[in-house]
Amino acid sequence: MPLSIPAFPMIDRKRHPVLSRFLKHRLAVLGLFWIACVVIVAVAGDRLVPWAYDRIDLRHRNEPPSATHLLGTDALGRDVLSRLMMGARVTLQVAAISVAGSALIGTAMGAASAMLGSTADILLQRLTEIVMSVPLLVIALVFMAFLEPGLWPLIAVLAAFGWTDTARVVRGELLSVREEQYIEAARALGLGLPRIVLKHALPACFPSLMVNATLKAATFILVEASMSFLGFGVQPPTPSWGLMLAEAQEMEVLTKMPWLWIPPGVAITLTVLALNFLGDGLRDAISPKERHTVI
Repeated sequence: MPLSIPAFPMIDRKRHPVLSRFLKHRLAVLGLFWIACVVIVAVAGDRLVPWAYDRIDLRHRNEPPSATHLLGTDALGRDVLSRLMMGARVTLQVAAISVAGSALIGTAMGAASAMLGSTADILLQRLTEIVMSVPLLVIALVFMAFLEPGLWPLIAVLAAFGWTDTARVVRGELLSVREEQYIEAARALGLGLPRIVLKHALPACFPSLMVNATLKAATFILVEASMSFLGFGVQPPTPSWGLMLAEAQEMEVLTKMPWLWIPPGVAITLTVLALNFLGDGLRDAISPKERHTVI
């Protein structure tokens, strides 16, 4: 008697068109898988690491990968794999908190600009253009030169100045919906502007904000890695992928000890690519008529 193998349930394309289009984007699915792995490692890193990330063992300095230390050890005998895994926590903190903070500021700015209009719109747009005219990395360098180097000051700077594209996205979305009949009906009923924005207008922005958040997270991760590499970000002994690269910038290390810089470099590259692929897939799934190449 032949065995019958149950088939996996097919996704109803009519009931779940967004999910169906997203799953067709293979790079986006791979990106989602990688980001999920980074999140798991960041959250459960303490239980997964083979060694304590700050355990110093000078007897085993700069050892190549082995069965004991799968990715080798650094100049202080610390396990590279453990520091790489714990560095994912820093990456997640930067991505999540900075994106959330900048999204709140950008949403408020964009909503005020679109719904108030007139002079307020002009002033807020000029402010947005001024902030956008200076690269975020340059702004971070200037402010971190006067602040105490560290993770939280850097997150604050990223959140305070990384909101501009979010504001433009929200403004564009709200300009297209503020003349809709349900918005006019809410005004006719005497609802206040804050309630109209929060309850009726902003929900239309959520899909675009979700796409924007994934792309913004990739930018913030690159800025954090660059700032840590330059010494203005995460400080020792806290592990960071950018800091691990900074500790491996000597020529002897670059030529003879590749296990010290290849793992963090690959981790940064894959995470940024994964977020860009994920954002590209979400954009294609939500707005199939707008095809963009993110990278």
